[in-house]
Amino acid sequence: MVASSHRWFKVIKVWGPCSAMPHFECPSGDADDDVVINLPGLRVSPFTWSWAGLEPELADYDGFALPVRYGGFGAHTAARHTAVIIDLSSLRKIDIVGPDAVSLLDEALTRAVHALRVGRVMYSAMCNDAGGLIDDPTVFRLGTDHFWMIASSDDNLVALQALAQRRGFDVSLTDITDAIANLAVQGPASTAVVAKALTSVPLYPSVTDLKWFDHTVCALADLPGLVRVSRTGFTGEVGYELWCAPEHAPALWKLLMRAGQAEGLAGGLVACGTDTLNVLRIEAGFPVMGDDFDDTTTPFELGIGFTVDADIATGRRRVQGGDALRGALRQQCRVGLFYGDHTERGDHGLAAPGAVVERNGREVGRLTSSAVSPTLGAIGFVLMHADEVDDNAEVMLCEPDGTRVRAHTCPLPFAPRHDRTHEWIGSSVS
Repeated sequence: MVASSHRWFKVIKVWGPCSAMPHFECPSGDADDDVVINLPGLRVSPFTWSWAGLEPELADYDGFALPVRYGGFGAHTAARHTAVIIDLSSLRKIDIVGPDAVSLLDEALTRAVHALRVGRVMYSAMCNDAGGLIDDPTVFRLGTDHFWMIASSDDNLVALQALAQRRGFDVSLTDITDAIANLAVQGPASTAVVAKALTSVPLYPSVTDLKWFDHTVCALADLPGLVRVSRTGFTGEVGYELWCAPEHAPALWKLLMRAGQAEGLAGGLVACGTDTLNVLRIEAGFPVMGDDFDDTTTPFELGIGFTVDADIATGRRRVQGGDALRGALRQQCRVGLFYGDHTERGDHGLAAPGAVVERNGREVGRLTSSAVSPTLGAIGFVLMHADEVDDNAEVMLCEPDGTRVRAHTCPLPFAPRHDRTHEWIGSSVS
């Protein structure tokens, strides 16, 4: 998920008709529920009425008007110690169904889906013919020939459509981004909050029974509507992502907030904007398309080589980009970088992506992502020349304005991850 611009706006409460809000109807008839977002041309989250009263600042975020930050209780502290709620509407969702769905995905992804069980989620990579990354999507198996792909951009759908047409696969591909509302609840208390807000459905696992990268179906307590729940996330904490029809989005948000209050969380269930999510995902070592990699970066260089199945290396499985991946040399590697404590550098002193990293006077890499962590200080990712990678190497971060900052490299992740239990199930992203 990548912010596509830096235009900031406040949500404006207005007295007027709900028609001022495109695409969605107000969840109630109260005038106080009416909102206007002054970001022309952007898509609107179905959770907008839910977070409109939380003092959000909005930005163009992958084509959606989403909160980058909220007023009130600190979201970073809540994510690490209690729980937060995050609007993830900008994620692209693709419905994949048909007799050749498995064949298509087995050829499109570096991880085979044919062995993926119904009720499981898989993290994978999609590459172009040169072995460069189109994206690193997750895939849900909903049925024998039915899948969801959760992606960062519209490029995934375009690539799948081209491959399906070229190979003559019998499969239906549908963009369901606007048909599925989704949010995340992340943090140590997330299991208790989600389990209290939702009701188990017969024949489906309960929220408390989900293992890492499982998904299930629940019901909204005492209300119509179903919610798909996956034990996944982008923070490094135990957490869940929830998926529902847009018309049920306000009810879902309200139930989760009430559950946070019932659990006695300090500050309740805290709304978390994309700025804090960016800090959390960098601390956890998670890359994003557009910032940390592009279509020239291989999975091996990004540090997700585990997503490339062994049958690709042996040539036993045909996959897009397979020939290039078999002969790929790791020319660069992604490493962590510390370059100042949080008392020395505020957000305005943050090094810009693209800043050159030097070692002994030689350029050895470039900064791709950066953030000021409240607990770790100024941190970021560097794509570094493979032969220069060394834990705790002393380097110099050279910013475009001429500023030079002493820094040192480190292995990823920066912070301990708590999102998975001790079992290895082969779906890690670290």
